[in-house]
Amino acid sequence: MHEVMGDFVLCAMNAGNLAKVAQGARQHFPEAKIIIAADNDRFTSGNPGLAKAIEAARLVQATLIVPEFPEGAEGTDFNDLSKLGWGRA
Repeated sequence: MHEVMGDFVLCAMNAGNLAKVAQGARQHFPEAKIIIAADNDRFTSGNPGLAKAIEAARLVQATLIVPEFPEGAEGTDFNDLSKLGWGRA
């Protein structure tokens, strides 16, 4: 995300602590525009990456972005999407 957008990035490494990281970011940067880049676990029951990202975004009033893939493409996150050419000049 930093390579594409050039913004400061925090990483939650897994969906289980995403809300905690988002709350910490909001506490330390109360006026910041927070963007949560969800994983789109579309091949996993309940899509936990997206579900937890929605929860965290609501909790801290963040903007949520979700990677969308072309028909038949594999991948679940923005790194996978970048490998398909997204975000490259």
